[in-house]
Amino acid sequence: MKETKENFALLEAQLEGMRFFGGDAIGLVDIAACWLAHWLGVFEEVAEVRLATEDEFPRLCRWAKEYASDEKVRACLPDRAQMLAHFTANKEMFMAMAKSMLPK
Repeated sequence: MKETKENFALLEAQLEGMRFFGGDAIGLVDIAACWLAHWLGVFEEVAEVRLATEDEFPRLCRWAKEYASDEKVRACLPDRAQMLAHFTANKEMFMAMAKSMLPK
């Protein structure tokens, strides 16, 4: 969790004064960070954990909303309700996989 928040802080700093990571238009870094905009909320809901709050990362959260609401991006994103149903149904398996990766 600590490392994730440190990485989010690095991304947050890169968005200072910019709408997207490259400026006013969506670019390669935005596409690479797509999972933050669309998938992270689903993972947070399923895992019952909040990693990126608007209080901690206002620019990153604003970016995520703007990126995911872009018409061209939205056309490529999987349905959130279907993702939520899939990950909720498989939560135990994903939790077991995550626990198996923890240092012993």
